[in-house]
Amino acid sequence: MTVWGQQISRRLHRFRFGSPYFRGKGRLFHWLRTLTGRPRLTLPYGRDGWITVDDEGENIERYVWYHGVHEAEVWEALAAQITPEAVFWDIGANIGTVAIQALRDPRIRAVHCFEPNPKAAAILDINLRLNGAHYVIHPLALGAAVGTASFHLGPDQQSDISSLNVEHHAGNVHVQLETIDHLIASGVTPPTLLKIDVEGWEEPVLRGAAALLDATPPHAIVFEAACDPQGVILNTALTTLLENAGYTITHIRRASGKLHYFEGQYLENYLAARPPVR
Repeated sequence: MTVWGQQISRRLHRFRFGSPYFRGKGRLFHWLRTLTGRPRLTLPYGRDGWITVDDEGENIERYVWYHGVHEAEVWEALAAQITPEAVFWDIGANIGTVAIQALRDPRIRAVHCFEPNPKAAAILDINLRLNGAHYVIHPLALGAAVGTASFHLGPDQQSDISSLNVEHHAGNVHVQLETIDHLIASGVTPPTLLKIDVEGWEEPVLRGAAALLDATPPHAIVFEAACDPQGVILNTALTTLLENAGYTITHIRRASGKLHYFEGQYLENYLAARPPVR
């Protein structure tokens, strides 16, 4: 996988968006990118991070290409909950849009990323190497039991909706399935901060963390869930599980103020936080 460095990438980005418009500018840019084999571009990300993108690739990458960061409000909600020497687990890390920002935060001493999609995991590794060294990528899925599972890949340009839960007819791969509790018992450092974005598989992930939630629950958990048009989470078993573990759940509002509607349902991000220990 070829990657262009920061200097040439920023010059290309400046040409595409910062230079004066002229007729055929977009076609010229596309021709140049195609002629060179479409190397990935290395661009600034968030406050002080770096990320590689394909400007005509995955939906998330194209969003970053245009806007510089993806779902900034998710990281802002997490950052407000960080305590010194935090350990961050990113479950469903995809290409690392949240994990990059965690790596750049000096309050976080370790980042564990879980991404079973081989294509996304390869890009994730490139992106994290640009931003720090204290990370581990686990190429597996998490759920309520240990074993193997069929992981449904997302369609072209949408690897971020790959799922154990929904069949997308874009191919399957068999993946190792672990539980959070089993990994911790095996020696993986437990999280103090957790992000879960697993396309409807959030409840099984948390059911596999019963011992963690009982003994040393993370300070905060950010997760995605389907909701109604008012932003109320539809899966009441998920909210009950978190509330019984001592969490208060709040809706993370998007900058647009609108709910995200995708494939016939609303999908929003939520923060589950516990009262600070005094």
